[in-house]
Amino acid sequence: MLFRSNTSLASGRSVSFTVNNNQIISAKDVVIVNIASGATAATYSISVTGVSASGSFIITIGNNSNTAAADTLVINFAIIRVNN
Repeated sequence: MLFRSNTSLASGRSVSFTVNNNQIISAKDVVIVNIASGATAATYSISVTGVSASGSFIITIGNNSNTAAADTLVINFAIIRVNN
């Protein structure tokens, strides 16, 4: 997945976006996410903040550094299906 934004993320702020993926079949599915590369001087947090049975999940990225950040992050994710 490649998501690009040329927007700077202010210190202490976060941004969320929805990822549509037809491999999500239940809100009980587990999504694991990490930053593969692209984080330079800023310290980021990344997490999945929601999973929908309709085939999507929400990723939230936070800037934990003392300055604004405008890195191009490469994000990896894995989906673990949970059988009901």
